Amino acid sequence: MDPIIVMINNQKTLTKMFLNSQYVLWLLAMGYKETYYIMHISLDT
Repeated sequence: MDPIIVMINNQKTLTKMFLNSQYVLWLLAMGYKETYYIMHISLDT
């Protein structure tokens, strides 16, 4: 197999994995922000 083709295929897979991990991290961050916000309000009152 041509090494360049292998590199391109790996790049595609890595990009997909990277985008997925970014999405998961974003979801986690959003969830964390929501939780923090709710806790902050309940602590204030």
